[in-house]
Amino acid sequence: MNPRLEMRVRSRCLRAYAREPTFDNGVGIEFGDVLQGPIGSADRKEFTVIGDPVNTASRVEGLTKQLRHGIIVTAEVRERLPEEMRARLVALGEETVKGKQKPVELFGVPEEA
Repeated sequence: MNPRLEMRVRSRCLRAYAREPTFDNGVGIEFGDVLQGPIGSADRKEFTVIGDPVNTASRVEGLTKQLRHGIIVTAEVRERLPEEMRARLVALGEETVKGKQKPVELFGVPEEA
């Protein structure tokens, strides 16, 4: 099973077992160059990842409820997937996201994928 889907399924199972209300988490995935590593001052450093793909992924994640897909990938990600995985994706159209001048083409990952 896809690791991201497995994370969502296990989360639901754990919540059901504990008899607690379930919650859904959204996942946005983008591809591109980023800067990663410890960033900050000498007194306080934190490991982080920054760059346009990180910001885009965050904006895409924010669309998961509106577009009714728990996992959404961009066309940049879709292009790099094997054909059998690409065939499973659901085209969600283009959305304008903050920080981008052009709309971003999005694809949803079905829950059963």
